[in-house]
Amino acid sequence: MAIVRPGDLYHLGVVVDDVMTAAHEISEVTGTRWTHPIEFEQWMRFGGTDREIEFVAMYSLDAPHYELIQAIPGTPLGNVTRENAVHHVGYWANDFHADIARLRELGFTEEVLGLDEHLQPWGFAYFLTPGGRRIEIADRSAFEPTWDGFLLAHARDKT
Repeated sequence: MAIVRPGDLYHLGVVVDDVMTAAHEISEVTGTRWTHPIEFEQWMRFGGTDREIEFVAMYSLDAPHYELIQAIPGTPLGNVTRENAVHHVGYWANDFHADIARLRELGFTEEVLGLDEHLQPWGFAYFLTPGGRRIEIADRSAFEPTWDGFLLAHARDKT
C-alpha cells in the first residue's frame, strides 16, 4: 500500500539565498502571490543531533505551491543549488508516525526529523530514497485547521 499518494503532493521545496529575492524573481514571471516571510524556530534532528534551528520561509498562495526556505548553513538545508533547484517534494502524511516507521522499514534514509518542544517527532520529516531523491512528509495536523487557512493567515496581500 502506498505511503503517500500523488494527490497528497502539496509543495516543491526550494532552498534559496534570500526568500524575498527568490519570491520576486518567480513572481515576475508567473504572477505568483506569497505569504510574508515567516520566521520561526524549529527543533530538528539530523546527523544524530537535536538542534533548535531558526527558519525563514515563504509559501506561494496559489497551487502549485512553492516553499522557499532561506539557506541554513550547517544543516541539510544549507546548500543552494542552482542546477537542480528543487530541494524536496513535500507530501501530506495521513498518519505521520506510522508513515515515518514505514519509510524506515522500506530502507529510506531519515535525513531530518522535526521535533516538538519535548524532542518528540512532530510536523515534518525528510527522507532520502534509495536513489538519493529527497521527499518530505508533513503532518496535516500541524497546519490545522487547514493549509489554506495557514497560507491566508500569513498572506502579504489578503486579497
